[in-house]
Amino acid sequence: MKKLSSRLAALAMSAVLSSTVFAGAAFAADTPSDWAVGQVNEAISWGLIPEEIQGRYQDNITREEFAILMDEVCNDYSGGKGSFIFWDNYNSTDGVDPFTDTTSKEVRRMYCAGIMNGIGDGKFGPDQPVTREMAATIICNFGNFIGKPLPAGNVNFSDSASVSDWAVDSVGRVQAAGIMSGMGNNLFAPKEYYTREQSIITALKLYNYARQGSSYTGGNTGSTGGNTQSSGTVVTGGSFQEIFQQLYDGLSLSLDRIEIANATENNWPSSDTFPKISSTLRSQYPEQEIAIGYLEAAREKMVECGAEAISIEVAGMMGYTASSYNRVKNQHRQKIDELASQARDYLERAKNAVR
Repeated sequence: MKKLSSRLAALAMSAVLSSTVFAGAAFAADTPSDWAVGQVNEAISWGLIPEEIQGRYQDNITREEFAILMDEVCNDYSGGKGSFIFWDNYNSTDGVDPFTDTTSKEVRRMYCAGIMNGIGDGKFGPDQPVTREMAATIICNFGNFIGKPLPAGNVNFSDSASVSDWAVDSVGRVQAAGIMSGMGNNLFAPKEYYTREQSIITALKLYNYARQGSSYTGGNTGSTGGNTQSSGTVVTGGSFQEIFQQLYDGLSLSLDRIEIANATENNWPSSDTFPKISSTLRSQYPEQEIAIGYLEAAREKMVECGAEAISIEVAGMMGYTASSYNRVKNQHRQKIDELASQARDYLERAKNAVR
């Protein structure tokens, strides 16, 4: 497993992506499109995107790369105590590779889970591109595998007649779930190839859907991608119920990231990304002081989790023996579990205290 330094590196990469100034030479293909940069940045900061998928964002993603990306979504969802726990060991071919043209462990797990299949003649086609209708079908297979099928829906695009018969149901479902949208001019473009940046945004939406199930609405997306609200946004407008829901959802999502990072020792979130609670909220809504106080208490416990994670990183630099380091690390990880549990309890108390 990667250590905390790798988590910090992933967060540093996301900061670079969101910046308009780059040190040294930069290639356009290594920079996400303007419409995609916010969500690509967010997905990388969560640790959802393997390093080999980062870069060349406008390139068409290959079938093996898409398998690697979906495998990471499964791994993170499992680490967050989803419907399955040991995704990394999810292999059921008795050590025999199911395809003759790849030995990828990620492809094997996708095949064993029934999320991706081969192309015939015992081949997977690892270097072949993924079409948009293929991506829709894989996404639906993912939902079925985790026990959260995507909702049924009609294909409401002007080019719906060009969707292959085997993909019609899946395209309708990804559209209804808000995981895939059109390409502009009310076109789905089912035979067009899926790019890396499109796939990354899909992975982010799919992970959110896995966590939220039928309550997931797909976020505020446009026809070609759109942007989602940053989890670090200071929420000050709207009714208290609207403000509370945004804060509650954002803190819950950040807490999920903490628990995933602690379980996998990978991609620790920065406290700067936790939703910030406005200092004027109490004066605006004095009758909701208890609920606000519990939200603040939950966030404080989450920040304390981050301090424990930093202590693990420092311990790794102290020259401990392996056994001593593991003992110290496990003590801090246990403390993180306790703090995260307290934070989740405070969030539920906050919900119950809203008037």
